Amino acid sequence: METETLAGNLIIEDGELFMLYRDDKGYWELPGGKVEKGEMPRDAARREAEEEIGCEVEVRSSVGRLDIDFDHDGKEYQFRGFLSEIDGGEPELKESKFGKQDWFDDEELLDIPLAPNLEERIDELRLLLIRSPEVKK
Repeated sequence: METETLAGNLIIEDGELFMLYRDDKGYWELPGGKVEKGEMPRDAARREAEEEIGCEVEVRSSVGRLDIDFDHDGKEYQFRGFLSEIDGGEPELKESKFGKQDWFDDEELLDIPLAPNLEERIDELRLLLIRSPEVKK
């Protein structure tokens, strides 16, 4: 079975993480998506953010503690997370698969349905919001 690589943007402002709600899946996920053939995950994260929320993002660094290999719906995936900042503009949903967007703090993440890769790394995700002053504005 071929493994598909996904790249996601962790956009954090004032201790809150920006997320998108997938109506078709019933969970919240990070802006991001599939890495195309010949594309670097960092470049995919940047491209996907622009496609999904209409903003350019500056991809600052890899967040290795959120990287995970997982199976979902009979497919194998590799997820690669990147700490990113919105580089001008306000996020606005650009794809119909998303029903809403919002910001969540570490406690709120416990009360919402998350994409499988994020659910697997919920503790690491929460610690990133709590303990990383360099990602807070």
